[in-house]
Amino acid sequence: MINKVFWFLFLVGFIIICVLAFTIPTDPFEMIPSVSALSFDKPVWFAIILVGTFFYTLILSYIFDKIKKSLT
Repeated sequence: MINKVFWFLFLVGFIIICVLAFTIPTDPFEMIPSVSALSFDKPVWFAIILVGTFFYTLILSYIFDKIKKSLT
């Protein structure tokens, strides 16, 4: 049951992050220059989705682990 709630929250959060990645910046298609020659230029929306999803998943998994430990 907890796993289903976790996946539901992940999916809802991911959709919200994707929507906000296009609505918050004034120009979501502006390119962020690459840091090194090995990486590539990224649009702002891609960077927001990538970083936002990473931190959201990190926080959600931390909360999930705390809940799972408290139930056992």
